[in-house]
Amino acid sequence: MGDGFAQWEPTLVFKTSYIVFDGVTGGGPGNYFSGHGFKMQGGGSEGAVLRHILLSDKWGGETDRIDVSNITIAHLEIRGVYPPQPCATVGIESSAQGAWTNDLTVRYCHLVDASWAPIQVNNGNRLVF
Repeated sequence: MGDGFAQWEPTLVFKTSYIVFDGVTGGGPGNYFSGHGFKMQGGGSEGAVLRHILLSDKWGGETDRIDVSNITIAHLEIRGVYPPQPCATVGIESSAQGAWTNDLTVRYCHLVDASWAPIQVNNGNRLVF
């Protein structure tokens, strides 16, 4: 196992089920705010909303706006834009029209400076945070 962390750029779009996105380290007892194996940070343009992780594709056509289920996101630090200019920030979003997110687990994550919403789920069942 290496040391350090893997950096991801927003936006990651999950358009399938049964995903485990796990940085493995950090975020547990005694380490809630540091040491995460995965980190995401990005900037945005004026007036935009920066979405770090998007569950289903809200911008795609009907065939892209699909239900997703059994998603685990763990050991991830998401850092928004601070101050919240020029854009607003969402950490994890599920808001594709007509699509559902079921069996979502978010654990040992640190969401910082999410000026719009740390987590937004419009249609979902069995959500564990």
